[in-house]
Amino acid sequence: MVLYCSLLTIINSKLILFWASIFFSMKTILWFVIAVLFIFLAYEIYTIKSTLKSNLLDKGVETTTKSKEYQLYLLFLGILLPSIEVIFEIFKIRPVSLLIPNCIIGFSLILLYFVSTRSTIVFRYIKQIFIALFIIYFCYIARNLIYFPTDFIPITAFVVTFFFAYNVLKPIKVYWCFVISVFIFLSIAYVLEIIQLKTNIALFIYYFIILQLKY
Repeated sequence: MVLYCSLLTIINSKLILFWASIFFSMKTILWFVIAVLFIFLAYEIYTIKSTLKSNLLDKGVETTTKSKEYQLYLLFLGILLPSIEVIFEIFKIRPVSLLIPNCIIGFSLILLYFVSTRSTIVFRYIKQIFIALFIIYFCYIARNLIYFPTDFIPITAFVVTFFFAYNVLKPIKVYWCFVISVFIFLSIAYVLEIIQLKTNIALFIYYFIILQLKY
């Protein structure tokens, strides 16, 4: 009987340690944080959309609507960037970890989002602020193309960011300045060979495909 009780105690202890290691492992905590962030994002999107719909018939709300849209962009990217980077870190997808810089960028965007909900000045210029940050982040992606040639994530990020630039960069002349700047960058990278040739050619192909899709 004593032996039986001892065995049960050992088994129970091992079971407790097993489930504790599952529920309190770093990966589990990270997945939980990501889930909470996306639930919060869904709630904020629903709240903002409800507010915009309720003001849709009011006059003079076009500027506010645009500001709310760019405010939502801030929150979306602020949550998306660190969440994706955490997933990359868990599965060791990147050859060189960029978890810390991307988390700093993401949390800075979230902080700016909350500041914009409290400050009328920041909210008034949220469109210009976001466009400036969008271009700066695109330059950061371009920099990663140069410094991390074996990492395919910057290539994907470059293409996706360029694709959505048409929706973000307003008025249209800002977008065309951006398009011309990207073409110049790719051309210089090709001539100076600061980006791998295959990557550069692929980016040129995606560049023209996206322009055809947008126009």
